[in-house]
Amino acid sequence: ISACLVGSEMCIRDSGVTVKIEVAIKRKSDNYDWTGSSWTVGTPSSVLWSTGSVVGTTWIYNRLPSDWGTVGSSYTVRSKATSDLGVEEVPGTPPNTVITWIFDNQEPSSQVTLPNKAYVNSLTMITGTAYDAHAGIDSVDIQLRTGTSYYNFITKQWGTEVVWSTTTWLGPPDNYWFINIPGNIWTSGWTYSIRSRAKDKAITPNYEGAGFGNDWFNFIYDITPPDTLITMPQYQYHNVMNTINGTASDPLPGQVKETELRVWSYQHTRYWNNTVKDWTYEESQAEQAWFVSQSTVSDATIWFSTAIPENKWVNGGWHRIEAKAKDVAGNYDLEYSTKEFMFDNSAPVMLVQFPLQNTFRNTLTLISGTSYDLPTSPSNSGLGSRYVAI
Repeated sequence: ISACLVGSEMCIRDSGVTVKIEVAIKRKSDNYDWTGSSWTVGTPSSVLWSTGSVVGTTWIYNRLPSDWGTVGSSYTVRSKATSDLGVEEVPGTPPNTVITWIFDNQEPSSQVTLPNKAYVNSLTMITGTAYDAHAGIDSVDIQLRTGTSYYNFITKQWGTEVVWSTTTWLGPPDNYWFINIPGNIWTSGWTYSIRSRAKDKAITPNYEGAGFGNDWFNFIYDITPPDTLITMPQYQYHNVMNTINGTASDPLPGQVKETELRVWSYQHTRYWNNTVKDWTYEESQAEQAWFVSQSTVSDATIWFSTAIPENKWVNGGWHRIEAKAKDVAGNYDLEYSTKEFMFDNSAPVMLVQFPLQNTFRNTLTLISGTSYDLPTSPSNSGLGSRYVAI
């Protein structure tokens, strides 16, 4: 005779019938044997049989432990049948085999790794990782929602049905999963939420419950560009320029992150290099010339820069300042804010030519002279008003 371990049928090899079934369960991690009611100390070779029930050509053993012990423990299960003629089955002889299995009631875990920030301006794939210490990961599902609508990756539609969508699981060594976004399903300015749920390979499988992966990750999709405005320099000509400043804005729910600047000197024919603090970047290096301004407000809507010392402005020279704002989603201005100005901190000169110095006159109907502005090179801001005091 032979008892099939799945308990589906008995393989009768003598003329009798099965009247007894016995089962031996061992916990291999500490060699404890199951008595049918409790665990008892055993040895690596010990086998402790306890009786099950025979029902026709099937059998059942339901005297199982309520506490299987430590997660990850390994167990062996043996079965042995006895016929009414007293013939005992030899355990481990085919088709009877010793079953080894691992106890695993531990939930797997997962995590969304992309998106990974509160604002995004592009998202073509959702990715993440998952881990299970024992049985291993079978699959990872995600939910994607906005408000009360959920996205169905099968129908490619938003709807009110709460639906889980299965990702592609790549497994070890990176334990990586992903799901592609079919086309542009996003609306700028809307808030979206993602959560993941892992399932392991245990029989019956363990699903990830409340935890890191199942916590909703919220993000805002934003493709609306910000805007910036240079407010200083204010005029065409300045004799003092310690600070460049301006403002920036971004339509809600967007937020300004920072404003970048670059400055061109027409006389040097170079951009300002804020790393070496000099005019060194050539026109072909224009994209390297951007540097970040400062802000003392949390939303960066007011910005300034003292990066260029006053002695680095070319006296009598023209300069071009360009500014572009960047929001937290990574969008830039569509157009730069631009200001050109001449720096001129040289005083003009005014000379009295008539009347002559230290002369005597009995009448004076005219006072005249000359005036000019400095520097003479490369240029100057020109003369404004002229004043005479007598």
